[in-house]
Amino acid sequence: MISIGDYVGFHGRGYDKLRGIVLEGPRIADGTMQHKQFRVKWFAGTTPYHWNPRPKGSWESDTNIKILSSVETK
Repeated sequence: MISIGDYVGFHGRGYDKLRGIVLEGPRIADGTMQHKQFRVKWFAGTTPYHWNPRPKGSWESDTNIKILSSVETK
């Protein structure tokens, strides 16, 4: 279960090193009752340059993020 304050990573090829922290959520995604969304503030040092700046974080589906272990956050 994802909670506010959790350190998270991103499920997806090419984004193994992406790290962030959950700021808000959960909320139900528009048009579906199956997926929850969480606002994640991605850390600048791990965010790809081509991503648009999101100073307040971005809403991510719970299927796209994963909770990191303490070893992965160091």
